[in-house]
Amino acid sequence: MSGSKAFGKSLFNGCSVIVGSICVGIYVIMLTISGSPYEMIHKLDIGKMIPPMWMWRVFSIVWIFLSGVAAGLVVYERICHRIAGERELRAYRGGIYFISSFFLTIVHYPLFFCLERLMIAFLVALLAMIGAAVSSVIWSKVSAISSVILAGNAFWLLYVTFISACLLIGN
Repeated sequence: MSGSKAFGKSLFNGCSVIVGSICVGIYVIMLTISGSPYEMIHKLDIGKMIPPMWMWRVFSIVWIFLSGVAAGLVVYERICHRIAGERELRAYRGGIYFISSFFLTIVHYPLFFCLERLMIAFLVALLAMIGAAVSSVIWSKVSAISSVILAGNAFWLLYVTFISACLLIGN
């Protein structure tokens, strides 16, 4: 009937939207607390290397929301007792990597843009990308949709890692 029925589940259910919204809420709080990134951008003259900050923030918020949705789908599957045994263990293992990746992603912004800790920010971005990729692989047996979303997030984090590496090498 609908596209979501073909996959057997809907991308947006109450649980996934709540988890995605919580993730975005945490990120927005961190953005508010961190302060302005523009001093670092002007100081290191990296305005030409990175996209405009509004675009960076929009992409970050979208990927954080979608990653939260992906986690919410796995949580929903667990709550509804649709996964058990080995799939349940994969859900928990992937969840640990997801949570690690999420918090490392959150920490990258103030390290990179506000504290100007380029080496630490690069390592944090690299670990966040690896965590998202590992979570995507682990969750591939639990939820294909969640796996694809986290793979997309890993590609966004690959870009963030690349930018961090370029600035680390250049400065």
